[in-house]
Amino acid sequence: MKITPEDITVLIIAIILISIYLNHWLKVSQRFYTDRSIIEEYKDIPITFLCPFKDEQDNILNLLKCIKSIPNKPQWKWILINDHSTDNTMEIIKQFQGNNPKINLSILNLPNGVFGKKSAIDAGVLSANTEWIYCIDADVTIIESNIHQLMNETIKSSAKLAFGGIQYTGGSSFCESYQIIENTALLALGRYHFFNNRPSMGNAANMLFQKDYYIALKPFQGNSNVLGGDDIFFIEKSWNSDKKLYFSNNPNTAFKTKVLTKWRDLFQQRIRWAQKTKYQSTKKTQKSQILLVIFFLIYWGTIIHFMVKGLYAFSLFLLLLKTISDQYFLHRILSRSYQKIHFISIIQASLIQPFFILFIGITQIFIRGSWKGRSAPVH
Repeated sequence: MKITPEDITVLIIAIILISIYLNHWLKVSQRFYTDRSIIEEYKDIPITFLCPFKDEQDNILNLLKCIKSIPNKPQWKWILINDHSTDNTMEIIKQFQGNNPKINLSILNLPNGVFGKKSAIDAGVLSANTEWIYCIDADVTIIESNIHQLMNETIKSSAKLAFGGIQYTGGSSFCESYQIIENTALLALGRYHFFNNRPSMGNAANMLFQKDYYIALKPFQGNSNVLGGDDIFFIEKSWNSDKKLYFSNNPNTAFKTKVLTKWRDLFQQRIRWAQKTKYQSTKKTQKSQILLVIFFLIYWGTIIHFMVKGLYAFSLFLLLLKTISDQYFLHRILSRSYQKIHFISIIQASLIQPFFILFIGITQIFIRGSWKGRSAPVH
């Protein structure tokens, strides 16, 4: 097949676009988890831990075991907020309370007509009697030293809202490996955005903040019915207010959490993630998502264009350029987060991700996200 000047032009443009994309992710990987210091100054600060939950019978026992493993700290209080669970989570917690009366752990039930994680956090904050509040999820594995590390880093940075790291567990299936790869990359991206003064996303499974700061900002006012987004809305309110925000870039602040095991659940999660950005006032995250979808459309459109014209070498070159580069920076990000993923899974994820993102980007326009039987609001 004869190569025309137009083909060369298209190839050059595609290489430039891919180079911009890869350079961006190279910078992300270079800035991720560069801090390995251990700070042990503040260990006796009173903290209230909030854990909203709904139907977490398969996860809550692990969290309770973590709480029990921490030496008794009278200044630490644990509030578990029940968001209308219908399984055996409550029975498991009550049994734990009976067997461990010295642990300062209480249950708070959301009243009828009040639903959702944001409402649960609101209720927990009002019940807390400490300056500092630590918000966690029911499926995390918490580590005492990492709690101290985030607290120390936050105080030294003079922040009032802080996000620790997350280490994802699982990987027995490709669905799980894919999430570990993509979620860790998003974790790194969130930190890179913060360091460049445009914070976008954190993870509310490891979130520390001051009670008075939360009450003053009212981070979930106007978006309490949105499924998810407790991190992005709090970040946005903080940054637009006084920028008393901090992202730890230290793996010694990380909690462990399990990834989803089914593609169906992952699909719904990503739909929720895509749709919650519609409710942000700045629209920065939504614009970034749109740009990413456009990039992948151009990328695969160019590859298909060359294949149709019989220029298979051009298609293969573009495919290998991105895939090999992805392998490099993703391995770098994963290793800094102590995530062990086989290189074959990284290659598979690199090939599948563009189609998955395009699918989510298009599908979320037409369907409503859901979580444990609850549907996202119509926008």
